[in-house]
Amino acid sequence: MTNHSSNKRIEVTIVCENVPAGIRKEDHDVGLRSTLENLALYTEQ
Repeated sequence: MTNHSSNKRIEVTIVCENVPAGIRKEDHDVGLRSTLENLALYTEQ
């Protein structure tokens, strides 16, 4: 993810632990992607 306003690169590491068995990997990936998109929007303001 890149912060365009300051041209600085931001690296985010996500570790997923203790995810409930009922959560499918595909659904979890969608949720994580959405979270990262929201973080990018916030940091690029």
